[in-house]
Amino acid sequence: MESFFQINDNKGFLMTFGNGYSISVQFGAGNYGDNYNARSEELRAMRNVNSTKAEIAMWGADDKMFVFGSDGEKDFVSMVAGYLTTDEVFTQMAKVAALPPQTSEAS
Repeated sequence: MESFFQINDNKGFLMTFGNGYSISVQFGAGNYGDNYNARSEELRAMRNVNSTKAEIAMWGADDKMFVFGSDGEKDFVSMVAGYLTTDEVFTQMAKVAALPPQTSEAS
C-alpha cells in the first residue's frame, strides 16, 4: 500500500502508512483539544490554527477502528483518544507505523 498525507477540513490531518494503517490527528473546533469550544468559522479564518492537545483515531486497511480505553483504566471505551500532547500523539504514530502489514485475510 502506498503511504500518504491528507488535510481534513482545516482541522487536522490524516496519515496512512505503508503497512495499511492510518492515524487521524485533529485539533479544530469540536475536537478533543484546546479548540473544542471554538467556532469553526473563526478557526477557518485563521491562517494557522494551534493547539497544545489533539485527538486521534486509528484504523487498519480493513477499516476497523482501534478502541481506546479498553485497558481497564477508564470507565468508557471510545473510537478516539482526546486531549493528547504532541509526545503522546507521536508515540501512537510510532506504534501504528511499526505494526506488521495487514494481509487480505485480516479480519
